[in-house]
Amino acid sequence: MAMNYCRSPKPSPLSFVLIRHIMTVTSICLTIICVFIVHRSSSVTRVYSKLLILLLLGSTFADIYIQWVYDPVFVFPRICVYRRDPLLNFPFSARFGHSAMQSMIASGGPIYIALFIYRHQALVLPGSRLKFSPKAQISFVIALILPYTTIGISVYIGHIPRTNKLEYEDNMADVWDPQVLERMDCFSFNTMYLYWAYGCILPTFTTVFLFAVARHTFAMLKKVSHISTRMQQKHRILTISLIIQSLLPVIIVIIPFGAMMLFTTSIFYISPGFYDGITISPADYTILCISFHATAHCIALIATTPVFRRTLVQLVFRREERTVSVPTASASAFTVS
Repeated sequence: MAMNYCRSPKPSPLSFVLIRHIMTVTSICLTIICVFIVHRSSSVTRVYSKLLILLLLGSTFADIYIQWVYDPVFVFPRICVYRRDPLLNFPFSARFGHSAMQSMIASGGPIYIALFIYRHQALVLPGSRLKFSPKAQISFVIALILPYTTIGISVYIGHIPRTNKLEYEDNMADVWDPQVLERMDCFSFNTMYLYWAYGCILPTFTTVFLFAVARHTFAMLKKVSHISTRMQQKHRILTISLIIQSLLPVIIVIIPFGAMMLFTTSIFYISPGFYDGITISPADYTILCISFHATAHCIALIATTPVFRRTLVQLVFRREERTVSVPTASASAFTVS
């Protein structure tokens, strides 16, 4: 690769910044509404509603963290990152911030797995070899928390020291802001093998496991006879809703982020001058896309669950019952609501 290929990051467009802030505020408001609806609903069990609420809060907290606390800027083809101008500027390094972001995104995995297991076990008959005790289910999910939440550590240890980062600075194609260089942390492909292993194993396991559980759940719904048709329909709707929710982080977060990394690290080898005429970095588009995740999650939850939609309609259009007294010849009265 030719020397002097690292160009200084360009400011994010004001429109992008405004949209990101608006979407974050929107996600907070929608999450509050959704949490209230799920908590109030009597059509799902307390355990299931708590898991849904935990998933909603996790998505929104990750959104707030990425947009307002971390505010990352990625520099490629070298894997470097710095915090641009976070609204909530807590004192931590870009290295720590990126590690925490990875762990937050991955932490949703065990919650989705717990939800799918719950939907599956609700249909399995007692005494079946696939019927597991609540203690066994909880133990399995807890065992998964450690590998999912420690993915950030694999990022953290992939950081390269300041002395090695100076080699990257020798390849700068233009003048960089000294403060950016001071706040920027870099990672090396050669020191992130553990992260690449995490990145292959965890998504593969999650996809295969959820697909297998969902498929068997639908298979049981076709054969089950110990519950009513109405309950079968309820289980089917909740499972479909869960599948749609689980696809959102893949479509809105994981695929855009992975595609951005692959594109920006490879385009320099294919066309070194590609960024000469680019005013908006692909990373800016990615962070903008991620800002829609929590909002999309809330909308999907309500839109795909009829009982939650009815609760929302009742909240929006609720009217106080009016009692009208109508005197009769016998001086009695009746009420009309």
